[in-house]
Amino acid sequence: MRRTLSTQPLGLALGFFILRLVPCAGHELVYEHYRTDWSEPDLQYNKDKPDDTFRPWGFQPGHLVEWAKLLVQLQRFTHVPSERAAAGAPSAPAVFNAGCNASASAVAVGEPEHEQSWRIPTAQRFFDAAVKGWDGEHGGFVYSLAPQPDLPQSNKGKYYWVQTEAFAAAALLAAAVSGRSRGGGSDRGISDESGGCSGERDAPFYMDWYDRIWRYSWCHFIDHVHGGWYRILTPANAKVDDQKSPPGKVEYHACGACYEAARALQDVASR
Repeated sequence: MRRTLSTQPLGLALGFFILRLVPCAGHELVYEHYRTDWSEPDLQYNKDKPDDTFRPWGFQPGHLVEWAKLLVQLQRFTHVPSERAAAGAPSAPAVFNAGCNASASAVAVGEPEHEQSWRIPTAQRFFDAAVKGWDGEHGGFVYSLAPQPDLPQSNKGKYYWVQTEAFAAAALLAAAVSGRSRGGGSDRGISDESGGCSGERDAPFYMDWYDRIWRYSWCHFIDHVHGGWYRILTPANAKVDDQKSPPGKVEYHACGACYEAARALQDVASR
């Protein structure tokens, strides 16, 4: 039996530590599968089944961008100005240690600014790793990356929820770093169609990715006749079937991503 990291509240609490402390295959990223005692990642789990729908081998770009999105949200909900921190606002570790049933209002109390510095850089690192999964020929993010130093693409199928989390993360990161972009973009990051990127990750860099991912999704995943998002496409963007979001998730990813992206884009436009 193997353990798989969850995105439920317990997973968020575990993630608070795992995102910072568990290097894997030469990368400090979120790995999906661990040994039963949580001692280390299980790099062999489902290696013979890279096309597994729910637990593929390796890293998942979709979860990397989803964690990037969540880290920016966590920054928003736990941010405390220096004067409030000096007045004794409890830290986020204290909230997490108090138990996973802490209310949203309790988490929102936040932590001092010097303890917040890891979130946005970590989110950016996750996004950088995820774009290794961008298909430079057909567009879209693939489903998984092999746990190797150069992160080669493994399962090259396209899943709708991965694209939605990716454009939401790009929009949120654009908003998070937009203050750095005022006054010009001469040192902006450069991204190419193969997913390579270099330079400063400023708001235009993330907006370029947002536009690219949204255009791809609009062209290939969205049903413009009957509505909804097709669930899975082949590597060449052909529909696997006509199934839309599964009943258990309905449109959680698509609706949530569109809401967060719209909010973030409004924030970018207002600065």
